[in-house]
Amino acid sequence: MSGGAATALIFRNERKATVRVYWVDHSGELQNYGDVSPGNSRRQGTYLGHPWVVTTEDDTGLVCFLPTAAEATAVVR
Repeated sequence: MSGGAATALIFRNERKATVRVYWVDHSGELQNYGDVSPGNSRRQGTYLGHPWVVTTEDDTGLVCFLPTAAEATAVVR
């Protein structure tokens, strides 16, 4: 999807294991944006219409997020 207005997502990991954050690029490919360790959060700048996927460390899918116009927290449980 093409990008819209700038915004941000805060990825908060409430799991007992590290999670991996990916941006889904315009070709549908996952682009690794790093890991979030248990109990921690990370703020990620993004754009409206840019989908994000969170997986386990072995890349098992957990959840997808789409940003909102206001900065939002994406809680991973």
